[in-house]
Amino acid sequence: MQWKNDWPIIGKDEDGDEIGEPVLRYKKPVHSDTVTIKSLKASDDFTAEQLALQWQWNANSDVRWYSLTKKLGVLRLYQQKKIAESNDSLWLTPSLLLQKLPTNTFTLTTKLTLPKLPLKGQAGLVLFGENYAWIGITYDKETQTNQLVYAQCINARKGCNEHLKEPQPFSGNNVELRMTMQPTGDAIFSYRTNSTDPFRIIGEHFSATKGRWVGAKVGLFHVASKPNATQFIDVDYFRFTPIEQN
Repeated sequence: MQWKNDWPIIGKDEDGDEIGEPVLRYKKPVHSDTVTIKSLKASDDFTAEQLALQWQWNANSDVRWYSLTKKLGVLRLYQQKKIAESNDSLWLTPSLLLQKLPTNTFTLTTKLTLPKLPLKGQAGLVLFGENYAWIGITYDKETQTNQLVYAQCINARKGCNEHLKEPQPFSGNNVELRMTMQPTGDAIFSYRTNSTDPFRIIGEHFSATKGRWVGAKVGLFHVASKPNATQFIDVDYFRFTPIEQN
């Protein structure tokens, strides 16, 4: 980014039209002092009083969507409306809490604590882009119970319906969700409901895709078609672990 006529130009302006184009690599700016290269952290244990800088909402945010102070050490996500104009998709839902992928390969693990009552909505871990997938909890109206599911939505920007796959009975209040990103850009989702058990893979491999003007993102959500403002989930942590390459 550079300032031109008191206006920020982002990207490289090759043709001089004052419209910057994205670049994959760029020369670092010259600085008069010795500086330490810093990067945004990715993992979060939610012990701060405000969200860390790596987090970004899917649209303009609202402080009523979440709390870091109602219960110390957790992120509380209140149930929000799932915006789906002509399809059942998260694409237009503003209350997705996301961050850019921090590296090419990693394992991401998060822990959700749910209320004792049925969720009557959806909550989980999402890999978001024009195609997206998520793993988490959904409410089944027929059985009036919570289920753990893997979901996909292809061509979300153009209008798609989520496909819920491999529903598993879920009667507890705690679940750890995991996503493993491979060098190919394919993600593997898994879960466990007991911290002493191994993670169980659910669904097929899912290829990450870019979003609208941005790359793929990963994050959290808690939505319903008719949300209850008092309904919430607590997120204990959101932790990235690097995968060593041979």
